[in-house]
Formats: sequence, C-alpha cells, structure tokens
Amino acid sequence: MNYGVGESALDDVSFSVEPGEFILIRGKSGAGKTTLARLLVKEVTPASGTVEFDGQDLSHIKKSKLHMLRRQIGTIYQDYKLLGELTISENIALALHIAGKNKEEIETRIHDLLQLVQLPNKEHLFPTQLSGGEIQRVSIARALANAPEVLFADEPTGNLDKETGNHIIQILKKINSLGTTVLMSTHEDFDFTDHPYRQFKLENGKLTITESKSSKASTKINEAAKPTETEKTEKIEEAEEKAKEEQTTSKIAESAKIEEPTEEPSKKK
Repeated sequence: MNYGVGESALDDVSFSVEPGEFILIRGKSGAGKTTLARLLVKEVTPASGTVEFDGQDLSHIKKSKLHMLRRQIGTIYQDYKLLGELTISENIALALHIAGKNKEEIETRIHDLLQLVQLPNKEHLFPTQLSGGEIQRVSIARALANAPEVLFADEPTGNLDKETGNHIIQILKKINSLGTTVLMSTHEDFDFTDHPYRQFKLENGKLTITESKSSKASTKINEAAKPTETEKTEKIEEAEEKAKEEQTTSKIAESAKIEEPTEEPSKKK
C-alpha cells in the first residue's frame, strides 16, 4: 500500500492484524501514524494497493455505507475532539442517537462506559470542568459507544503528563483484555511487559514489524502448559481403566436384576 504523492507518507506498507491483538505503532511526528488511522476509516484512499477490514476491500464501500464501517472502528484523538457545548453524557450519547438506540439503551451504555473508564457520576459535567486525563477518558468512552471491533488510539497520551498517560494506557490494556482489538500510535515509551502486544515501527513512510517479548513469553507459557508424552499416556491409561470399571459395574448391575413374576390370568369357572 502507498499513500501520498512525491515523498510518500506511506511507502510499500503491508501488514495484517488479528482480532483481539494490541498493536503499538511507534514513530516520530510525521512518520505516517495518523495516515494509517485515516486510511482505516476511509477518510483518505491509498494511491496504490488496498485496505481491507474484516475481509472487505474498503475501496468497494459506497459513501452512503461509510457510517457502518466507522461504527466498527472507534477512534481516539490526541486533541480529544469533544463538543464543548455538550455534557459528558451528551457527547457519548450523540453516536448512540445516530445509531438509533432508545433512551434506556443510551443511559445504560453511558453508565457502563463511564464505569469502564473510571469516571462515575460525572456524566452531567462539561469538558471544561475536567482535567486533560479525564477528557481523554471521555474520548475513549465515546469511541467505544457503539461497541466497535477495533479501537484506533492516535497519540492518546500526547497532551498528557507521564503519570496520566500511564493511566490511559492501563485503560486501553483493560479494553483490549475484554476482546477489543486495539491499535495505538505513539512516539513515547510505555511499559508493556505485563500485556501481549506487537510493535510496528514507522520511519520515513516505511514499516517494520517487531514481535514483542510479551507475545513470545505468552507463546512459551502456552508451550509449557502442553502435556508431555508421558502425561498423555497416563491420561489414556486412566481413561481406559475408568471405562473397564464402568463396564464391570454395568455387568454386576445386570446380574443383580430380579425378574418380576408374571401373574397368570385367572381361569374361568
């Protein structure tokens, strides 16, 4: 895939993401991280190559159907993009109203999302009444409003201090552990030793894919958890022994049965 003219923003980029993965996209400003996000929701189209989501070539999606694609891909922005004249609740509800949800569904969803991002009881506040970290958590809740399959977080910690940024990362890890695929672009270093992920590095429009230590560690743990040949044999023998016992018990039960005497019909006098 290529995007851009002259000096390409993305040059010969090719990768795939499996459902449930956490992908870190690292790179300096201008490396092409935001361009990836825009390509994924079809805000822009590649100069060559294809972008596919859930097996569908995005170039085949009509403009009138784009909203259906974008409901499946939630986006978190560095500059939040909340509407200042709306409350926290109203900002989250907007996407749900558009999706045709009823009042009860919307209220339940907002409550659950604010619990998830650790902002209970703040639904009636306005963005200006919140800190930067809290505003970004609202942005995360809004991106999750329609329960998307994929969440693209574009520099979600770029305007935050290190401690607040780490808090946002922990929330994204939790969201990923609940099953949502997460792609996060960043130029910062965060600790991911406690969470499986893959790392993509963007530099001068080129992409390098690096398998993380966490993913390899998870593979080793899974390999270690597999039964040895001896354990397999023992389990087979144990199952055979159990089957023999059940067969013996069945025969004893059969031999213990007592036939009920049949009553002869009375003779007529």
